[in-house]
Amino acid sequence: MERKMGIFLFSFYLIFIEEAHLFSYTFASNLQPHMPNVCTEREMTLVAQRQPCVQAFTRMVKVWKQGCAGQLWCMGYERRTAYYTAYRQVYKQDYRTVNKCCPGWSQLNGEAGCLY
Repeated sequence: MERKMGIFLFSFYLIFIEEAHLFSYTFASNLQPHMPNVCTEREMTLVAQRQPCVQAFTRMVKVWKQGCAGQLWCMGYERRTAYYTAYRQVYKQDYRTVNKCCPGWSQLNGEAGCLY
């Protein structure tokens, strides 16, 4: 299940990159909302983040004990739990506002607005 979700998110990311590439000419032109035929849209993006999560593991450790049967000291084992921080990749939805040419309009040569 986790693998399928990872494949789905990766596919979504690739589609998003392809769409962003198609509209890159619009972002480079510095369109502003006050320009003719410019529409403001809110886009969703996925942002990858490392999320810490504490992991525990148990191990057996050699210890010297006092007062063993017939001996002053003897060796034994005790269970010890140790903790460490691991990181996992999580994806968060983020939104940003972008200015694009309204449907049916386009921009040429970096002109002020979408005039064609």
